Amino acid sequence: MRFRTTPILLLPAVLGLSTGAYAVVSKPAAKVAAKAGAVANAARGKKTWALLVGISKYESPQITSLTYPASDVASIADALKDPTLGNVPADHILMLTNDQATAANIKGAVDTFFKPNVKPGDSIIIFLAGHGVAKGVGSAAKGYLLPYDVRGLTTPALDASAVSLRDLSTALGQLPASQFIAFVDACREDPTPGRGVMGNVQSDVVMDSMQIVPDTSNLTTHPNSVTYFACSVGQRAYEDPKFQHGVFTYNILNSLKSGPIVKSDGEIDMAYLANSVGDGVATWAKEQSSSGDFEVDQTPQLVPATTNTALVTLMDVARPPTSDLPALPQPAMQVSTYPEGANVNIDGKDYGAGTVLASITGPGQHIVKAAAPGYAPFEKTFNALPGYPAVINLTLPPAGRGVTGDTSPAADIPESYTKAVDLEQNKEYSTARAGFKITIAAHPDFAPAYEHLANLERLNGSIIDEVGTLIDMTGQTPPTGRDLALLANAYTDFCLHGPGVSDGYSTGSKGKDYKYPHNQKEAGDFAVKAATAAVAADASLAEAQRALGFAIVAQDTKLKNEAAATNAFSAANFMDDKDAANHYGVGYCKRIYAQNIKNKDQQSSRLQEAIAELNKAIALRPNYYEAHRELGYCYHMMDDRPNAEKEYQIAEANRGQASDPNEFAGTQCAMSALYGEDAKNTSDPDKKKNYLAASDGFAADAKELAPNLKVALGFLRQAGISTDLLDALPGNLRDIADKIPGAGSLGNLGGLFGHH
Repeated sequence: MRFRTTPILLLPAVLGLSTGAYAVVSKPAAKVAAKAGAVANAARGKKTWALLVGISKYESPQITSLTYPASDVASIADALKDPTLGNVPADHILMLTNDQATAANIKGAVDTFFKPNVKPGDSIIIFLAGHGVAKGVGSAAKGYLLPYDVRGLTTPALDASAVSLRDLSTALGQLPASQFIAFVDACREDPTPGRGVMGNVQSDVVMDSMQIVPDTSNLTTHPNSVTYFACSVGQRAYEDPKFQHGVFTYNILNSLKSGPIVKSDGEIDMAYLANSVGDGVATWAKEQSSSGDFEVDQTPQLVPATTNTALVTLMDVARPPTSDLPALPQPAMQVSTYPEGANVNIDGKDYGAGTVLASITGPGQHIVKAAAPGYAPFEKTFNALPGYPAVINLTLPPAGRGVTGDTSPAADIPESYTKAVDLEQNKEYSTARAGFKITIAAHPDFAPAYEHLANLERLNGSIIDEVGTLIDMTGQTPPTGRDLALLANAYTDFCLHGPGVSDGYSTGSKGKDYKYPHNQKEAGDFAVKAATAAVAADASLAEAQRALGFAIVAQDTKLKNEAAATNAFSAANFMDDKDAANHYGVGYCKRIYAQNIKNKDQQSSRLQEAIAELNKAIALRPNYYEAHRELGYCYHMMDDRPNAEKEYQIAEANRGQASDPNEFAGTQCAMSALYGEDAKNTSDPDKKKNYLAASDGFAADAKELAPNLKVALGFLRQAGISTDLLDALPGNLRDIADKIPGAGSLGNLGGLFGHH
């Protein structure tokens, strides 16, 4: 449904990819520079260690073969060993291709290859090419690399036989290297034979999982780390027979041999490499789009795992520097905060609340500030490097015991809370939850611990526990407008999604004015009560107005309160039009109530208004899961199949932001219906076969994620998806869909969930 911001890696095409001329230097200068580069690359090469994994063929016939990953890494290995390029000794390179690239060999490389060899000051290069897969949603989502001997594509099979990208990147981060560079080319066609038409796009889960965050606890210097992905979230990485390589790798090889050189010692800097590679891939994609039957989008993305303190040099080559380097785009910066609603200010400019994506004015020192009610203002100075995006995650320190503006000294902050926050930032979510529970037990008046715990419970799909935790918080500490808005949001989720899965911890027994709801209707009533109280406590708080809008919609089972909901969302948008969540709320409201409009042209006009607001939200936060999902619903209601598919695909690619497996499975069912409709409308037997395979594939994925597809399909009915499109579902899903009440009411999910 909603309005939340999960810290993720956005940065779409942040390297804007400008092209510049490479000037020719004089022959004497070139000779001197080439000699200097030869000396430098010999030194750097001896301190470089590389793991190259390329899997074109798989042992299981269940996995689709690829064409070029093995040859891609072989060519990368040749470039690394080339005396004029990387000059890396052959025994510093571990290349695993096809039947050598087993799960045991890939996982074991850290202990058997890197650990005995890597010393402080060394550089590590990782290149992964093959199939990558994401499973699950929210904090439970996982990204995998499929090794040669993977035994299946279900989550249990992947857990048992695939390579967890997060586990791999965590193990790599423990090494004492001063620099980590990873290349990931793992999102190509669907890995299941016969379902290639589905595509296997880059997900935020895979992108987030393959971030090597160095462990600095035993180091005296700050290591630098970047990952270069073959494409951006929601895109595929392509192969091209004329290159005999993946498009990404082909352009990397070209840039290594002829791209810009930064200094006289022959440095190939990752920002300039990415700029050059991006230009090449963009040119190829444009040519393919103009000459083919469909538009091709592939934008490689350079993402830092940390705020790097120095330029990241891939290698020193034995050729002269480029005297007239191409211009790099202005540095891009993504700022995510905890709490999520903190207002962000960069260099004195207000960017509003939520995850902020900004283009800053040049490299050098910049100041980021964040402020939120109940938390101490936070300020951080960082040094932006030319051409490198900066990812800043700010966790504001609590102002004291409670969220009422108490400015008790930091010494009063429980140690268990600080430790739990660190675990949360390291994505050790289950242990962090335990830490926040311990803090609450020892310090029942320390509201920030409740807030963190509730956020983790939401991401885990434990709505009933989230509600209980926030009820306890408002009962133990004097609630502010923001506290009440958070509670209203939790009640709203309960009303629309049901209780989720509980770990049995929170009972809500400490509440005074608020209690556990016995059913979804009562949750809606409590949502409106809490949101109304939030507005009364702070009428100028956009978050409170937005919470009221969502609460009204959740309670409005007959869709009769459009004016009240619209007023609340509009007020939030007026108060802070720089927060993507407020534009999303307006668009969501317009889409929901468009179901009441019987005239098709008038309904289409209202949906266009919703689309305009949702696009404003996406302009502020490009990879906004809920906004893309809502756009998919809008286009689906308008029978605009291409745009509906596009938006659903982007929403699915941002599965790390979702929290309800049933709702997410509903989106997969919508994709199944769209491909089923394609199959009905084509007379080409080959296309029909492919479309039906894709339709069955999305249905199977939905079934694995949420076995009770009655609930998942209920979300589509609730969204107003037309009956004729649901009739295009595979037979087993159509039988379920026929038993679900029709669209036009938010009450049609009643009875689909168990009652607490």
